[in-house]
Amino acid sequence: PAGTDYTWTVEDAQGTVTDLIVTPGDSVIINPEVYQTNWDINMVDRLYKVIATSNFDPTASDTVYVKASARLVDELKLHVHDYEMFVGKTYKPTYTIGPDNASDKTVRWRVSSFGRQDVIDVNPTTGEIVAERAGTATLILESMDRYNRDTNAVSHPIDSCFIHVKKNAPTAVKVSDINVKALESAKLSVEVTPEDTVK
Repeated sequence: PAGTDYTWTVEDAQGTVTDLIVTPGDSVIINPEVYQTNWDINMVDRLYKVIATSNFDPTASDTVYVKASARLVDELKLHVHDYEMFVGKTYKPTYTIGPDNASDKTVRWRVSSFGRQDVIDVNPTTGEIVAERAGTATLILESMDRYNRDTNAVSHPIDSCFIHVKKNAPTAVKVSDINVKALESAKLSVEVTPEDTVK
């Protein structure tokens, strides 16, 4: 009845009955009063039994089953499609992942198994790239939220870009001194630095 005080309790529940699905961090509003709770990310996909009991009549109560469900990533976009760099240089790509309140924003970086894999070395966690040798590699960024929740997941947000690595431009050129007599021919010796430069 109106004006009645209620005591709210929450219990873990078994089964598949669900009256309300929420995302961790959302507020659960149940009339005639507001019951608000925040679930941690490690408590998703658990079913809760929320019970309202009248303080005036302990036999008067009502129950609602609430399931906390993770908010999955639905957007993953690299900010570059093609990037050129020189051997020995480093680069860290940037990206957008959404929604902002996604439950798990973990990502993984890797080099595509199609094509050359020795062109760049990439940190799987930070995404930092080191250019190893000249060539083109395909860099892949993928969301891990579905993997972390389901080892059999096959569908997840993914994006990729091309990394083009070039040999270094010369920083120094040295020609050796030689003595040549009249009417004689000689071959000049040229030293280009660094050794892996474009010659």
